[in-house]
Amino acid sequence: GEEETYLAIIYLQKLIRGRTVQNMMFEGKEKRIELIQELRTTHALQEDRQLLKQAEMQAILALQHEQNLKQQKRSTMEDYLSHIEGCVLADMFDFLNKELLRLQEERRIHAIVMLAERRRRIREAEESGLRQVEERRRREEDEIFKQIIKVHQTTVDSYLEDILLKSVEATAEDQARQEICKMADEINDIAYEIEQQYVALNYLF
Repeated sequence: GEEETYLAIIYLQKLIRGRTVQNMMFEGKEKRIELIQELRTTHALQEDRQLLKQAEMQAILALQHEQNLKQQKRSTMEDYLSHIEGCVLADMFDFLNKELLRLQEERRIHAIVMLAERRRRIREAEESGLRQVEERRRREEDEIFKQIIKVHQTTVDSYLEDILLKSVEATAEDQARQEICKMADEINDIAYEIEQQYVALNYLF
């Protein structure tokens, strides 16, 4: 009767309430799941961004390291090339300096030999009374010599003396020229003695 109907209504109300609560719980769960998924997605994005930043930083560091290595290699190569270039230039300058000194010495020796020879011929001409002939021949040779070497000195002797002046340490030019003439005479005397000894040996044998 009525009691059963009342109980049925109460049961139905409980059932409806239970469904409502269940639906609310389900909806809450769904929302929580969405929130959890969103949080997970956000966290994953943050992790991805952090990993991306780390990867970018590592790439930048690797690039900087590679550039530093290239710069070090370039600097090392430049230093090596500079060292080689310096050594080559030093050797070349040393060779040129030695060659210049050698040529200057040859020029000096040639000048003093010529000067000694000229003074010897003058002395021999004086001894044989042919000084004027020797002087005329000497002037002709001097003119040819000056044209060849393209100098305009008053005499060839002064030209030769000027060459030797550069290698003689003296306080005055006149004194230096006297030293040069004295040196030429001494060389001439030595050459004359050697020549006389050679003639004597040939005479004996």
